[in-house]
Amino acid sequence: MDSNNIDWNNKEDVLEAIRNGYSLEYANEELRNDREVVLEAIKYSEGDALQYASEELRGDKEIVLAAVQADYYGVNSGGALQYASEELRNDKEVVLKAIEYAEYYGALQYASEELRNDKEVVLEAIKYTGGYDLQYASEELRGDKEIVLAAVQAVLNGHNSQALQYASDELKGDRGVVLAAVKSNGNQLEYASEELRGDREVVLVAVQHSENYGALQYASEELRGDREVVLAAVKSNGNQLEYASEALRGDREIVLAAVKFNGDQLEYASEELRGDKEIVLAAVQHSGSYGALQYASEELRGDREVVLAAVKNDMYALQYASEELQNDEELKKIAERTRAEAMGIKINEEENSEFEQENRSLDDMSLEELLEVESKTDTEIEQTDAEIERLTVLRRVKGKIEIAKQKKAELDALRGQAEMEVGEGEKSEKDTHEEEQL
Repeated sequence: MDSNNIDWNNKEDVLEAIRNGYSLEYANEELRNDREVVLEAIKYSEGDALQYASEELRGDKEIVLAAVQADYYGVNSGGALQYASEELRNDKEVVLKAIEYAEYYGALQYASEELRNDKEVVLEAIKYTGGYDLQYASEELRGDKEIVLAAVQAVLNGHNSQALQYASDELKGDRGVVLAAVKSNGNQLEYASEELRGDREVVLVAVQHSENYGALQYASEELRGDREVVLAAVKSNGNQLEYASEALRGDREIVLAAVKFNGDQLEYASEELRGDKEIVLAAVQHSGSYGALQYASEELRGDREVVLAAVKNDMYALQYASEELQNDEELKKIAERTRAEAMGIKINEEENSEFEQENRSLDDMSLEELLEVESKTDTEIEQTDAEIERLTVLRRVKGKIEIAKQKKAELDALRGQAEMEVGEGEKSEKDTHEEEQL
């Protein structure tokens, strides 16, 4: 729909424009006070069009209820309540509907001060936001044990709460509240009082219920040097080795448990253990994104057994091997195969078996036979490289197409806005000209 052809003073034109993605803000004052027009705009804007409605309609309960419940193609911005009149932001029915439909977007922040101190309203907000809305509750309710317990144990879309940070200082030091919080998400230990971050029982619970890089980092220095605490931490989430005391990062059992969880944790092991073959083998077989082999001792980066285990698991591991092993033809071929598999290229199992059989009998082959195997293998590698290159280019092209689509959409939006402004300017000039003639 061409914006030059829209008459923003004509109801039918405005309704059609709204259905084609244009904003209610361009309509004249009379139409922004028209119930039918405003309701249609709300329907197509996830409720955000309420901000352009007349003051009278922003105080109309039916209109505001429609706005806070608007759900266009499964999207609800949750912000429509902020545009409602002060009276309706203090209407319990309206606010509860806004909270329900906004879900995790935090509609409670737009409610009146009175409703942010209403226990029923706040509990409902906590339920729909996984505890996030505790931050918008009144100071009194952020110090209410029932409310805070509900918030710190809330779960939303599989994610556990971080709401302890919004509780009163008194409840951050309440052992029962903090224990409940760290059982739900150990990382809430970060917000506990200093005393409780040094409480052995609390910390043991926290490190065994940790997400991401773990709660051990928030424990007291003393407990980060407690062997039982640290062992429990790395067995539950090996990413916590980094936060153990220096002495415990040299503990063989602790480091072995950590690298079996995530081989890259070898980085934080003591120098001695980074030279321990059993530990390094476990690390390279459980390597994450960064390549555990790089953290092994120089001697083990030159150990063929270790490097072989590494390249079978990580297509980039060979770059961290000794110079001699980086030039090992068999290791290079295995690394290429690992790379191909990681790129999603199917490998013919029959050919794979034949390759392995040839590998096992290389010592028994004559020079002519070895040259024939080498030629065949080189052909396989060239074919694999060609397929990898093709897939890489394909992905790059797809990415550029997506970028082009986004830029075209932005350009179309800017063009539409510019055309609208030009149209308004031409109309203004015409009106001025007509006035001058009169």
